[in-house]
Amino acid sequence: MKHAIPAFLPIFLALAGCGKEAPPAAPPAAPPAVVPSAPVEVVHQLDASKHEIPAQPVSGRLAGVPFAPDRAELDGNILTFRQGSPLESDSQLIVIVESAIHSDAEFRNVTRSDQKVSEMIPNVTFYTKAGGEFKNETANEGYALTLELGKPDRGIVPGKIHLSLPGAAKSVVAGTFSAMCDRSPTAAPGDNDKPFITGPITISGKEGTTLVLGYARMPAEGQEPIYDKIEPTIPAMGSAIGAVRSFAYKPRSVSIRPVGEGSAAEYDLTKLPPGKYLVAARIEGGMPAWFVREVKVDSAITVSLKIPTEGAGQVEVTVPGLPDGDLLQTQVLPAEVIAEDPTGQYEANAGLILGTWADLVKGKATIPQIPPGEYVVTARSAEVRYSGKVTVKAGETAKVELKAP
Repeated sequence: MKHAIPAFLPIFLALAGCGKEAPPAAPPAAPPAVVPSAPVEVVHQLDASKHEIPAQPVSGRLAGVPFAPDRAELDGNILTFRQGSPLESDSQLIVIVESAIHSDAEFRNVTRSDQKVSEMIPNVTFYTKAGGEFKNETANEGYALTLELGKPDRGIVPGKIHLSLPGAAKSVVAGTFSAMCDRSPTAAPGDNDKPFITGPITISGKEGTTLVLGYARMPAEGQEPIYDKIEPTIPAMGSAIGAVRSFAYKPRSVSIRPVGEGSAAEYDLTKLPPGKYLVAARIEGGMPAWFVREVKVDSAITVSLKIPTEGAGQVEVTVPGLPDGDLLQTQVLPAEVIAEDPTGQYEANAGLILGTWADLVKGKATIPQIPPGEYVVTARSAEVRYSGKVTVKAGETAKVELKAP
């Protein structure tokens, strides 16, 4: 684009140069290079009044192992820092705050090293991995903590922390963070929890028994097997079940929550990676209820789960030719949930949430509490996969002999 030169400009230049040609304009000075500041060394300090929190991401050391978490999560009053794989963290730091953390206000906690556990101070646990082995330690007093949390904004909570733990290792973690903030354990999932599966669950079990609720993604090319479950205790008849959520495989989760009054409850499986899922629930020692659904990126699926209480059959499994003392598991899986599974991991996970598995001893096993239907029975020994089909009827024992391919 051409720009017009104002008529007065040549006269101004002549005057400025005393009749000589004006010198060329000097090029603009380059802005000074921005040199990133070196990370500040995190200093161990058991006097909370002297805590200084550097304006840098949380880092430090736990039991002599360097710790630089790549994500933080706040679930109610539980703050977790994780380092490593999303499926299996190399190191974790968990701070459980005894006082309430409200979602509409800022929060600050300062714990002195001379305070006692009786004063309801936070509980601190950390896990580290060194030499292929996990080590965990807990501190419920004797440490110094400064923790600040801002107000949540679109599922993110800003925060600062300085934590110095007692002991010769001088474990210390300090810095700033942004934590993913989950909904309340009693709130229904929303758009931020997609893709999810939810729905009412009908529970009928004796007080003190265990409800098993979980999922396993069915194998598909390019997808790793994933699985999770929770095992809350059944309350007294008519009482509300407590809200329970698994923290094992963040950001996805499996949970159960009370709804209204009485024993009504709903389950939630949230932030599931896309794929086809087996979802199952049962009372420990009882029959399972299950379904299979395809989960897509924006799925919000509602399915009711009603755990059956009568009409079970059982399966008697025989694997001839196994060496004496060869102990392995056999899974009885509904025909609709069988999938190509070279590793056997999916079959094992499915059997765990369905409860339809048993150890084969001397090549034999009996698996009770199987709902009527068509099943595929599998077992693995070394690299050999044995399988067979069976039809289960109410009140009867179905026998199957497994064979190698």
